[in-house]
Amino acid sequence: MKKVKFLAMALSVALCAGFTACGGDDDDDNGGSISGGNVDTSRVPANAVYTTAAGNRMVVKSINSTTFTYNADGFCTKVGSNLNIFYSGGLIVYGEDTQAKFSMNGQGFITGIDVTVNDKNDSYTEKGEAKIRYAYNGNGYLTKMTMESNNTYLNVDEGTDSYEKSSGEMIFTWEGGKLIKASAVAEGEEDGERYRYTSDYVIQSNGVANTLGQYTMAYSEFFDDSFYTLSLVGMYGKAPAEFIQSIAETYEEIEEDDIDKGSSVTTYDYEFNTNNMISTETEDGQYRYSYSYDVLSTSLLAPRQGSKELKPRARKHAFGPMSLRERRVARK
Repeated sequence: MKKVKFLAMALSVALCAGFTACGGDDDDDNGGSISGGNVDTSRVPANAVYTTAAGNRMVVKSINSTTFTYNADGFCTKVGSNLNIFYSGGLIVYGEDTQAKFSMNGQGFITGIDVTVNDKNDSYTEKGEAKIRYAYNGNGYLTKMTMESNNTYLNVDEGTDSYEKSSGEMIFTWEGGKLIKASAVAEGEEDGERYRYTSDYVIQSNGVANTLGQYTMAYSEFFDDSFYTLSLVGMYGKAPAEFIQSIAETYEEIEEDDIDKGSSVTTYDYEFNTNNMISTETEDGQYRYSYSYDVLSTSLLAPRQGSKELKPRARKHAFGPMSLRERRVARK
């Protein structure tokens, strides 16, 4: 997976991105939030179950060697070897150090995630929390994400500590089901040093209708780090009505008196199988993702590990989890 990236905000807890948005279809409508974090998956639609022309209910079994496990209702319960989703209680557990409470709406989309991180070893201690909120329009497209977080670190070896807090929003614009624009703004403070980040995205579609409503790695670029894979199983709104061909980004980052500006263009290509489902997705002509599928009734498989498993990383076009010092290293 590509490592070059632009960070849209300094989150240092392991969480997905948080943003704000407005779309071009209808007013925001979360469809009625399911309270308490408990989700009865038999009463909420599973958005990443694709019905083929032959009538088979298919789900993504793997992308490269990262596998996806589902329950009988078609909801993902495990991604790879480290991320587990418990709908009874509304809990996501990532690795040994990160937990998140989540809620869903009547459309089967996540409306809120509250993350806590408690990471400790012989060298350092990290504690943090974040609140992320999501809103959707009446057609089920994601229109609003907002985030606020704070984090503290203690370096045991050096006897030093630091803190970081941040907040931000991202706005998506939809046109007839196509994702055409996005914009983000984030600001925060790390050990007294303030920063502000703004970025704008122009999204071009390739004109190919996404008739099955498939989720792609291109769409996942707008969701960050540990939980971005949830976008691949339909938890962050409907997929764009046409496949994304390119994402053009311009950004400005201000850290005290230091101003950094830049731009990038990322392109995507797709190949399809006989069921008109994605078989491969290629990023910038070189990063290749292979998709495999299974019929839902036979897809309840234990995840496998492999050298090509999708790795958690700060997504190139998303609000990032890195601190300021980590961002400086990443850009060198």
